[in-house]
Amino acid sequence: MQFFTIDAKSNLTNEQILASANEGECQYIEKITEHLIQAEQWLKQYLARPHVSLGRKGPVCPFVPAALNKRKALVSYLLYDTSTQDREIESMLLAYGEYFRSLPESHLNTIVIVMVNKEEGEALGAGIVERVQRALKSEFMSYDTMIGQFYSKCPITGLHNDDFYPFDSQLPMIGIRHIMPQDLVFVSDDSEHTKIYLEKHNIFNREQLMQVLGSVGMAKNENVLRHVEAIYR
Repeated sequence: MQFFTIDAKSNLTNEQILASANEGECQYIEKITEHLIQAEQWLKQYLARPHVSLGRKGPVCPFVPAALNKRKALVSYLLYDTSTQDREIESMLLAYGEYFRSLPESHLNTIVIVMVNKEEGEALGAGIVERVQRALKSEFMSYDTMIGQFYSKCPITGLHNDDFYPFDSQLPMIGIRHIMPQDLVFVSDDSEHTKIYLEKHNIFNREQLMQVLGSVGMAKNENVLRHVEAIYR
């Protein structure tokens, strides 16, 4: 695993990435470099900024600007091709999860892993990302972490606008961060995920859930309330 700290005040350079490349990956270094720099730009120019379709004020991801300023955001990469099996990617992502848990405790800790195809095209990576994220989500949540999927035409809609797709990205990527109260809408479609979420936040009834959501300004969001109703109907 190679990690690069994303800093709000400086940018990744070709030289930094080249100096960290493994000997067996040198033939792909140009593509690795291109993808890592594009992932950095995605963090800074998309997630850390407001968006006209977001449906609320502030950046797309409210935690990313602080993570960049505090140097808590890391970017890495995984190489794959048509012969790569999902279980290989899952094994590597579990190792990333273990590394994430070893970091000094901070709710801002973030790891973004960009998928780099040794061959051409990114569609294959999108499928891999969707499948492995689904397969590993429960295990990651059991450690109080979220594993998120990002790829072109990802169908998940935003909290404040059903016509906005915040997980849509040109490159297939995986994100790892801590579970936040706002994550209710991303886990309540699955009973096992909902159970883990409620346990991690010590929530035992509807009133407690509403208090937690109120503490982060989400108790009146219609989209969130629909998910609450689905849990306690």
